[in-house]
Amino acid sequence: MGVCMVEIELKKILLEKGIIKFKLYSLNYTIQNKDGGVVIFVDSYKYSEKSYNNIDELLRTYKVYNEPLIDIIKNIKLINS
Repeated sequence: MGVCMVEIELKKILLEKGIIKFKLYSLNYTIQNKDGGVVIFVDSYKYSEKSYNNIDELLRTYKVYNEPLIDIIKNIKLINS
């Protein structure tokens, strides 16, 4: 499985800005650098913050509707300007 353009764009934004905002299905999400790692949370449920060592680990292990984010990455709509 190769790297798709959405994955490349996510990594680029995180590197440049330190934060990514995106919509996936009906929810808005935030990924940001924090304490030497990366966190993700649903904007309306910030208490649900999950921490990962890096963006690659997050993409492989964070699940939405029981699917790893990397498998549904093409459904992401970036909100970042």
